[in-house]
Amino acid sequence: MIIDDIKNKLFEKSDDPEMLKFNRTFDIKAYLNSFNNIDNVLTFIGKEGINKHLYILSLSKDDKTISLFDGELITIKIDSSEIFLKKCPLNHANSEIIQKHFDFTRPVTIGLTNSFGFGDRLGLANAGHIRSLRGYKFKPIFAQQSIRELTRTNRTAENVIDAAVWAVLQEGYKDGYGADADHLKTKADVDMMVKTGYRTFTIDPSDHIVNGVENITPVKLSKDVANLPWETYGF
Repeated sequence: MIIDDIKNKLFEKSDDPEMLKFNRTFDIKAYLNSFNNIDNVLTFIGKEGINKHLYILSLSKDDKTISLFDGELITIKIDSSEIFLKKCPLNHANSEIIQKHFDFTRPVTIGLTNSFGFGDRLGLANAGHIRSLRGYKFKPIFAQQSIRELTRTNRTAENVIDAAVWAVLQEGYKDGYGADADHLKTKADVDMMVKTGYRTFTIDPSDHIVNGVENITPVKLSKDVANLPWETYGF
């Protein structure tokens, strides 16, 4: 029995055209566009009630790919055979593994291509944003958050990337998306965002702006400019 045969046996149409119904004893609905193969292992995003998970179907419980993921392994009887379903949380560790296997889930550099920053501040709307892109060719920036917003929403830089990863996997979006580290003020923040995987960086110089400059005399302005630490920046 090959993995595509398993898909045909275990899934059937549901009342939602975006979903398939897992036709066994489990109350799982799978996102139609989320199916992908890693070797002979089948992955998909599904939900039970309102709770979403990554699911992995394998012919062997000892498969090296399925063992990489954090999750609960369930045995399923189908005809005279056993197959194995792993129910995995949408956490950072699993997101990193998915990104290693599927290039399209990693942020890319957008460059001068027409783009739009959706700014999903809570990580709940990315899938809807992806669906709104259908029929358009501009590049989306799904992961977009400032350090201030991370603090206020009690999220991390990893959380924001992960939300985008799970959304593009769920919706089967493979045309590339951006990740913008917004309003960065310190080198430490820049370094952290680079390490996390962001590809666009918006620098916020507001702490260094001199307010009221319009009232400074030309002489004082020239003096203040001359006293700036130009040598620090190689000038």
